[in-house]
Amino acid sequence: LVLDPENPNKLIASMWEHQRYPWYFNSGGKGSGLYISYDGGDTWKQKKAADGLPKGDLGRIGLAIAPSRTNKVYAWIESKKNGLYQSLDGGEKWTLVSTKNIGNRPFYYADIYVDPQNENRLYNIYTFTDVSEDGGKTFKRFIPSSLIHVDNHALWIHPNDPNFILNGNDGGLAITRDRGATWDYPENLPIGQFYHIRTDNEVPYNVYGGMQDNGSWRGPSQVWRRKGIRNLYWKRIGYGDGFDAMPDPLDARRGYSSSPGGNILRYALVTGAIRGIKPFLADGTKLRF
Repeated sequence: LVLDPENPNKLIASMWEHQRYPWYFNSGGKGSGLYISYDGGDTWKQKKAADGLPKGDLGRIGLAIAPSRTNKVYAWIESKKNGLYQSLDGGEKWTLVSTKNIGNRPFYYADIYVDPQNENRLYNIYTFTDVSEDGGKTFKRFIPSSLIHVDNHALWIHPNDPNFILNGNDGGLAITRDRGATWDYPENLPIGQFYHIRTDNEVPYNVYGGMQDNGSWRGPSQVWRRKGIRNLYWKRIGYGDGFDAMPDPLDARRGYSSSPGGNILRYALVTGAIRGIKPFLADGTKLRF
């Protein structure tokens, strides 16, 4: 849902039909669509293929209005052929801008952002963060993955200083004050997401957990030394999207961790060894995870 900064009664909304099963998900259907309201949401008008949108069922749709030219609107549309669209009349009529280099996994990433002072500078966040200087016709990498964690889900641009940008990703927060020339990564924000938590029988006991896209970890519940628990007391015991971690109940120096796709690791804290023990069938039959 986006609001016209010059007319608070004008709203543009996208609806997304999505259903997830334990073994499958469906993104898109009859319930997906793009709508415009001119009376603060009392009534809505749906935009369709006759207005320039893709034919057939739509999926997830990301929207962005250019603050410096509010009749220019962008839409990242999941469809049979995903595409970036633009409207030059405030959302009434649409044209396809590009289907190339616009991102991946639209059911997971669909957010786009327009520079508040440049209608043609468009940011697209997905696994990476890209930027376009020509209204979405071409994109280039904005944040090198060697500097900042991948999988981006949030972006904020200062309305009066477009060089000041905040980026939210699976690794935390990234800040630039020179429009991407340099980045600052604050390391003092406790914002990790744990999927599962376990403990062992040590004294004091240790805490185990798998973190969203940041591996699996083991750390002390308390320490008998000055200055409390430090980052260096936490040890990585797994990789990828950390799911569950299980210490050996008889010897907490060893244990197991898991990640998507049936991956299981066995670790040994004394040696630092981590070994994959993913289940398999000797006859080569593929197991479904």
